[in-house]
Amino acid sequence: MKVKLPTLDTRILDDEDALTWAIDELLQADDNYQRLTGKILRVQKRLRTLASDESFAAYIRLEEAVNARFGDALVVVARWAFLAGLHSGRRQR
Repeated sequence: MKVKLPTLDTRILDDEDALTWAIDELLQADDNYQRLTGKILRVQKRLRTLASDESFAAYIRLEEAVNARFGDALVVVARWAFLAGLHSGRRQR
């Protein structure tokens, strides 16, 4: 089933929660993203059996920080790409 993705506009661009939601919708609709997510979950499950509780907790804290940084980066890139399209005349407001 094909998912209707949100239209990126200045209203969404200016609302960080809405932009984060739009990015998440885009990623959830991407087959490769889903494939890689499944792979990550399988590797994490295996790591959990190999690591001590303390080591796994440290890994999860690291993973949370990396994911937060990546989420922020996606917002920055989405805003940049949208504005670059506006400035080049390729996208209408």
